[in-house]
This record gives sequence, structure tokens and C-alpha cells, in this order.
Amino acid sequence: LHLSIRRQRQMCIRDRTLSINQQHEEDQNRKLAHTLTSLSEAYFHKDQFELAVKYGNQAIDYYNKSKENPIYSATAYQNLGTIYQSAKKYEQALPYYQKALEMLSPHPIEESILGNPTVEKYYVSQRLYQVLKEKMSTLDAWNKEAPEVYKLKAALNTAEALIQTIIFTQQDIESENSKFLFSKDSRLIFEKALGFCLALFEKTGDPLYNEKALEIYEQSKAFLLRDILQNERAKSLAEIPDSIIQQVSTLKKELNEIVFQIKETFEASKKSELGNLLFEKNRVYQSNVTELEQNFPKYFQMKNDLADFKILDIQQNIKDEEAVFAWFTGEAQLFFFQITNTQIDFKRLEKNEDFETSIATFSKMLNDNTLASKKGNSKQLYLDFIHQSKSIFQEIFPAETSIPKSLVLIPDGILNLIPFEILLTDDFQNSATIDYSTLPYLLKKGSVRYAYAPSLLLNELTKKERAINEILAFAPSYSINDNSSLATRSGFSPLEFAQKEIKKLSEIFTTKTMIGAAATEDNFKKLAQQYRFLHLAMHAFTDDEFPAFSGLIFPKNAEDQTEEILYAYEIANMKLASDLVVLSACNTCLLYTSDAAD
Repeated sequence: LHLSIRRQRQMCIRDRTLSINQQHEEDQNRKLAHTLTSLSEAYFHKDQFELAVKYGNQAIDYYNKSKENPIYSATAYQNLGTIYQSAKKYEQALPYYQKALEMLSPHPIEESILGNPTVEKYYVSQRLYQVLKEKMSTLDAWNKEAPEVYKLKAALNTAEALIQTIIFTQQDIESENSKFLFSKDSRLIFEKALGFCLALFEKTGDPLYNEKALEIYEQSKAFLLRDILQNERAKSLAEIPDSIIQQVSTLKKELNEIVFQIKETFEASKKSELGNLLFEKNRVYQSNVTELEQNFPKYFQMKNDLADFKILDIQQNIKDEEAVFAWFTGEAQLFFFQITNTQIDFKRLEKNEDFETSIATFSKMLNDNTLASKKGNSKQLYLDFIHQSKSIFQEIFPAETSIPKSLVLIPDGILNLIPFEILLTDDFQNSATIDYSTLPYLLKKGSVRYAYAPSLLLNELTKKERAINEILAFAPSYSINDNSSLATRSGFSPLEFAQKEIKKLSEIFTTKTMIGAAATEDNFKKLAQQYRFLHLAMHAFTDDEFPAFSGLIFPKNAEDQTEEILYAYEIANMKLASDLVVLSACNTCLLYTSDAAD
């Protein structure tokens, strides 16, 4: 009995010793792998390729021996892929990216370059995004070096996996500003994907690549807005009580207000205090959202289930004498879509070096009061307008484009700065007299309307409750002395014709008018949700860095002198039922609102 007990003790000690030794060995392997990775990166930066590869491969061996989190091995494989890519050894780089993806994917993937993981929300990570991005860049460079259809197909396949990663990542970002910035960083991915589609269409002649391009374009344009629409629609269909929705909405508004205070504050101690408050308020907000998703599982499912984009549905909504023209303005490329009820044309347009400058210059000309004043009778100004308007039309419309009687325009990027209706479509004889009314504007070709994205042409995406009343129109009066916002924002002044504009509107249609001192922010909030059409003749401004802090300027409340700016994030939280909102103001192109502004 004593011998048996002693042997059992010895076996336990031995097993424990082996376990400790094994753990020690795994720790040593992990530390060695970290060291070898650092050596590999150091030699890589010193352009010593062979040593960088040698130590990189050794790091992979030790990571695999350590049985550590596979993300370390994935990173090591990615590092080697980067080394080979930098040395322009593209074909040798790709197997390392494949191994990295294999480590990051919960399911087996093909070893060939066509293999990519089926991206699922629950395992999306920054590392997966980086590996897919580097793999796409490597395939792109390899194809440019020696063009082949299979390389383009692999590049497009990788870009699509990358786009799905972007979409799932955005779903986890609650802040509209973070989503906006993330979208800006992701535009290059969408641009690359569209380029792959066009190259494949040109090489194969397969129209399916035009349809694929339109799907990718829709994802690039519609995700942020669809995220807002779908979230609101999910709340409605899941039958969540208004009191709970209001509670979450109020918290979100408070978060935005704290962010605004941080943006406007320069005092370090105050910023720190507000930062702590933001952290605490965000914790409460996230807790409320989690509770909402747990108590209303139908809402959670609908909010996170992206609607399918069906091109046929779009085309069925286009009339016989109608066409949809859409643009994607990339960093280096300009893409153009022409969609009718029978076909989809997809082209790359030449993007001149001064493209952005010419658009911005034309926009500035239109915003300048000089053009609308008596000084607009200047012959030189007239000729400048003609030249710039005609040049922009020629640059963004393909030469062979036929303008239909009904046109839907989907601008993108900087193209949102210009009113397409006044672009000049035809050549004409310059007359000795200055007469803007006789110029061949696009508007004279037929009716023009705008959409944000192809999917919003579908009725079910814009369906909403009808407001009771028809038209509500606002035209505030401004005095720089009485209005701090006008005093601090250069170029703002009293609007001479805004009130005349509203009075003329009321002569034509039955209109509820709010003019002068009555056109307050408070009255707008009280009345706006009751009307189908809103017409706002007033000052507005945009904040390109933080779009949520763009706003409409109302006169100060006479009673309590409260804030006179209605910010975009406040509008987004309003429950509007409008079919149309007319912003008769400067700087409204980037002023996003709720689904009322479709």
C-alpha cells in the first residue's frame, strides 16, 4: 500500500514537472518567435532581404511550436508576405498571405490565390482586414506586371471579401463621425474593386462584371445611409415602444453634444473632464442598446441583416424614357454608370489633375453673390461661367451620352458641390448680349431629380407614414449684431430675397409660412413632423471634418436667447415624415439629415 501511494505521488510529480517544462518550453518558443520577428523586420528595413526572410521563417516555426494564439502566426506569415511583396516577388508573397488567412479563418479555404475566407461578422478583425488589403495590393501589382484574367478575378474576389470586412466592421461602430471617417479610409478599396470589374469586362466582354460593379458601387454609396434607415425601420417593425426609442435617442444626442463640446474646448482640464463624462455616458448608452437588443431580438436580427441589393428591382423601377446616371469619384479614377430598364453601361472617364480644383472653382463662382447681382452682367464673368459649366459637363459625361427626357442623378464626392441642372450640354454661338436664360442648360433637356444611392430608388426603402399637412416654409431674418453665429462665420449676411421667395411660394401653393422672428428653431421642431414638404430659405454651413456638426442657422429665440443652430445630428434624431425637403441655402450639399431628405 505504501509503495503504491509513493508511486502515485511520483507519477503526479512527474506529470506536473512535464507540464511545467512544456509550459516553459512554449513560453520560450513564444519569446524566441517575438525576437525573431523583430529581427526579421529590422533586416527588412535595412533592405537585407535574405536575412529578413530567414528570420521570418524561423519566427513562424517557433510560433507554431508555442501553440500560441493563431493570430501571432498569421501576423508572422503576413510579415513574410510583405517582405516578398516589397521585393516585387509577388507570386512568392501570395502563399504567405494565404497561410495568414487560413490562420484567421474558422473554416478551411483554398490554397490557390482565388481562395478567400467567407467573411462572417463574428471573426472579423483588424488583422484580417490588413491581410486581405495586402493580398489585394499584391495581386493588383502582379497583374500590372504581367496581365492575366485569373489574377484580376483573384484580385476582385479579394476586394469583395475586404468590402464585407469593412461592412461588418462598420456595423460595430456606433458613432456617425467614426463611420464617416472609416468610410473615407475605405474608398480606395471600392475604387480598386470597380477598376477590377471594368478591366475584367474589357477583357472578357461579360456584362455580369458591369452588374458586379453596380453592386459594389451600391455598397460604397448606400451603406452609411442604409444603416440609418434600416436601424429606424427595424425599430418600427419590431414594435419597440416610443418611450424606449426616445430614451436611446436622447442618450445618443447627449453623446453628440459632449463630442461637440470637446471639439470646441481648448482648455486641457476641461477636455479631460468632458472625456471622462463621454466615457461614462457612452457606457450607459451601450448598456441601453444591449438591453434593447436582448429584449427585442427581432430588432437585433433586422438591424444587422443587410437587405439584398437586386439590380433587376432597380431596373424595373426605371421608366422607358428615363435613365439613371451615377458617378464614383476615386482618388485616381472617375467611374460613370448609365442605367436604363434594359442595360447597364459602366465606363472609366479621364480624371484630369485639376478635376477637384475646377469643380471647387465652379462651386465657388455659383456661391458668390456677384453672379446674382448687377455685377453678374460682366462679359468676362459671363464667358467664365460658360467655359467652366461646359468644361465640367464634358469631363463628367461621356461624349456619346444621350440625355433622356427624365434623368435621375447620383453624384459622388466633390460632385455633390455642383447643381447639375445648370451644366451646359451643347455648343452654341456666343451672342453679343449677356443672357443667361438662353444658355443650353441640362435642365432644358428634361426633368432632373437626385438620389443618394441606387437602392433608394426602390419604393420599399423610402416608404414612410404620410404627414397630415402639405407645405411648411421658413425664412428667418438675420442681423449680424443680434446673431453670434453670423458674426463669427465669414460670408454670412442678411438674406435679401429669402422672405420674398417664401411669400411667392405661398401665392402658388397653400403654405404655412414662418417668416422673420417667427422662423425659430423651436417652431421648426414643433411643426416640421406635421408636413409633407419643407422649404427652408436660410443660412446653412457644413463641417467637412465632423459632418454631424453641420447645421442650419435660425434666429435666436427672443425669450431665452437659446442656441440658434440646428445641428445635423439633431435633425437625424427628429421623427420627420416629409416626402421632400428643399434647402434653399448655400453649403447644403454635405448636410445630411434623417430619412426625410431622400
